[in-house]
Amino acid sequence: RSVSHNQGRSWSAPESINAPNPNTKFHVTRIQPSGWLAMAFNDHRRNQFCKACRTHLHLAVSKDEGVSWRYVAHVEREEEAGVRIHYPTLLQVDHFLYVVYSRFYLDLGRCKSVKPQACKGLASSNQGIKVAKIDLLLLTTLPQLYLPPDPKRRDPPNMQFLMDHFVHEEAFRIK
Repeated sequence: RSVSHNQGRSWSAPESINAPNPNTKFHVTRIQPSGWLAMAFNDHRRNQFCKACRTHLHLAVSKDEGVSWRYVAHVEREEEAGVRIHYPTLLQVDHFLYVVYSRFYLDLGRCKSVKPQACKGLASSNQGIKVAKIDLLLLTTLPQLYLPPDPKRRDPPNMQFLMDHFVHEEAFRIK
């Protein structure tokens, strides 16, 4: 964790935080109007079952500027050889927090089976860019929220609005 008190012109020396992460991308954003921080990250511990995996995509919140974090959602937690569930990005729209992330299998081009359906990277329709929607109003009422796995997770009906909002917000920050 690193803190800036002058809108990013300078930063404190980085410190470790108490959230496990296997050296993968994570994303932190400030939730409005509470001011809490939300972090999407992988919490995958290496084991013999799932080598070269990135799994267990979680959401945690901090009420104390990142000093401590509380798990609030398991976005995905599949353990299957070669699965990659990673590169999260957070976006708040009204009282919803969207977690946008990628999901794919590493065996593309490596699978030696003559049956394409045996190769997850070739046959699985549960790959690509995924969107999970978290209702922020539940953060104060539930100790922990679990989003069940959904192989046919669809984009929200207002995906164009979500993308337009994201582009507008990012363009505003760049100016």
